[in-house]
Amino acid sequence: MDSPEMFVDVAEFFNAELGSDISNANKIQEIIERITKFEEDLEQKVNPHNPDLVRVNSFIKTAENAVEKIRDLTEKCDELQKFADSELESMKSIKEDFSSKINELKEAEALYSYLQWILKVEKHNVSMEEALKNNPLYPIIDVYTKFKEFWEQLRTSDCKNLVTYIKKTMIYWHDVLREKFGVEFQKVLGNLYWPVSSTNLKMPPIHSGDALMKFNQLFLSLCKIALPDAYIKTQDIKDDVEDSSLLLPLQLMLQPLQKRFVFHFMGKKQTNRLDKPEWYLTQILTWISDHSPFLEQTVEPILQKEKLSRFSALAQIMRGLVHLAITRLKADLPKLLDDDRLLSHTIDEVLLFSQELQNQGYPLSYPNLMQILSSEPCFTRWKSLEHQSALEKMDKFLSLDTAWKSRYQEESDIDDMHVPESAELFITLLLTMTERYCNVTDKDCQVSFLELQLELLDDFRLRLHQLSQCQLQETIQENYCGIMNAIHYITSVLEEWNNLPFFLHLYSYKKRKSACESFLRDTEKHLSSIKKKESRSALIVEEELLEVSVFDEVVGFYQHMQNDLLQTMCDRVMLDIKAKSRPYRKEKWFCMSVIEDKKLMEITLSAYPMLEVINCSLHSLQELLAKPLFTKMWQQIAMELNIYIFEEVILQNSFSEGGAAQLHYDMTRNLFPIFGTYTTKPENYFKLIRDSCVLLNLTSAPAMLLRETLKHQEGIDSKSSALEELGVYSLSPSQALIILSQRNHTCL
Repeated sequence: MDSPEMFVDVAEFFNAELGSDISNANKIQEIIERITKFEEDLEQKVNPHNPDLVRVNSFIKTAENAVEKIRDLTEKCDELQKFADSELESMKSIKEDFSSKINELKEAEALYSYLQWILKVEKHNVSMEEALKNNPLYPIIDVYTKFKEFWEQLRTSDCKNLVTYIKKTMIYWHDVLREKFGVEFQKVLGNLYWPVSSTNLKMPPIHSGDALMKFNQLFLSLCKIALPDAYIKTQDIKDDVEDSSLLLPLQLMLQPLQKRFVFHFMGKKQTNRLDKPEWYLTQILTWISDHSPFLEQTVEPILQKEKLSRFSALAQIMRGLVHLAITRLKADLPKLLDDDRLLSHTIDEVLLFSQELQNQGYPLSYPNLMQILSSEPCFTRWKSLEHQSALEKMDKFLSLDTAWKSRYQEESDIDDMHVPESAELFITLLLTMTERYCNVTDKDCQVSFLELQLELLDDFRLRLHQLSQCQLQETIQENYCGIMNAIHYITSVLEEWNNLPFFLHLYSYKKRKSACESFLRDTEKHLSSIKKKESRSALIVEEELLEVSVFDEVVGFYQHMQNDLLQTMCDRVMLDIKAKSRPYRKEKWFCMSVIEDKKLMEITLSAYPMLEVINCSLHSLQELLAKPLFTKMWQQIAMELNIYIFEEVILQNSFSEGGAAQLHYDMTRNLFPIFGTYTTKPENYFKLIRDSCVLLNLTSAPAMLLRETLKHQEGIDSKSSALEELGVYSLSPSQALIILSQRNHTCL
């Protein structure tokens, strides 16, 4: 009987036994009996208490044989692995050599295809010999024999030298074709009055159609025979003033200008002067301007038609001419570095030249003279000259007789800032420096100049501080106010510069570089923080701790100095006010009689000197200080005067009814109006005085009721509400009680 384990699935087992007759009970009973008997037999076989030694030994032997086979297979597998590794290692050099051969063959195939492309005739499938002999575009029959010798060498050489021979051949043919086409091209250029002369500019020539057609044909032919970029680098450029990265026809168009440049500015002519770099730089700009019409109107359409619009004829010619200037500057540089005056003058001219090039659309990615200025050793000398020149100019600015006077002092109605001449010249100095170094393409050089500007700003601040210490011989000194105006103006300008895209980008670069350098210095520290799974790495925290923008720190220093000078000036004014207020403070407020007709009241005579000092001081400060500074000044004086009169006049005296009325009249009708010139509600700056006058001038009944409320009622809110009902907001309940106690005309 078949055992049930022979069936993979129970369902399949019953399907096989019963088929479609599932109602046969006898059949089902038979199956159950068979399964039961199989189960008993199986239990008997595997019962550990009644083992069948023959069967067990058979199982053990089978297992041992299987283990031995596995061991043998494992050893063979290890041997095969070692053999394979050894074979792979031995094949490695063969593989590399084979790959090298394949690469050489691919390059040789490409070069050979290029060589055939040069020699084929458009629209004709002819042999090489026929192409050379019959095509009028390639008049090189006289060198055909030489070419065949080269070709035979290629055919008989092995693969290793094939590429070298093809390169030599291609370069040889390129030189031959370039010379042949070049002669014809230069003739055509002459017929088209290229290069442009001053005579041509006065009387623009009329170009014939044949000349333009021949120019078009030769221009395209020269483009076709040009070597690929990969082989230009292998050539030895004999002429250092030639920029081989240009299109071949444009190189030929540059040749007459190159010869003129070398003749006039690199030879023995008097125009070759080290102290006159503007001569050759101006000549280059003139050539660019003179030749732009022909390039844009004649050459650009050819490039666009032949799908060469990625090349700009004007930009390429500009590049070639700039290369001449680069060559000249490199030759002059050793001598310039020995003479600060000549170097400084050359830098100025180069900066102007580079700016004009940018204005004419010269691409920033092309070579330019700024790259020489920003490379060592020239850059260090340039920065040193800028620093030295800036310091000398700063000394000159600060020593001017008009250093602290506004350039527009006669038109003060349009100069609310009262900008001193020295501050304006200093900001102009920084602005001019920025305009010079912003054209430098190297970001590190720009950051270096930015740091120099920050250093100059700090140096100027220290000089202003030293000068301010010597300018307070009088209470209000014009130069002292001029220094404050200078600080305010510089601070305002720097806050505007903080938001300029140039400084924002430069600061962002500086911050990222600083963060990277910090990370590299403290690598272990940052790695440990990452391992600890900190929420924010030390690098991020360090970036967040940096100032918001590049000038924030120096602006903070200037503002701190400005606040110190304002406070010093305010203290000096208050000292004069206090000196003149002594008689007023000693008035007999306790026994002044009541004036029934308020219209007959007059200012207290002892208040005249104090009020006069206040009025004159504010008027002088308004004329001398920038409007924002003066606003801070009069507000500070008002605040301190408010406290001074409250503490030294009101709290130090007792008041009769007449005395309280007189104080109220002096303050509201005389002191407050002085400040009313600068604000619509001056009483808001004298709240202690205003509220004290309210309490001192209360009639007896309200005064007594208020005293009882403040003295006996519990809760600070109810006391404050009682004061607010009377319009008193600045005095605390305890202060209000003191003021009420100063009244001697009410029985409290």
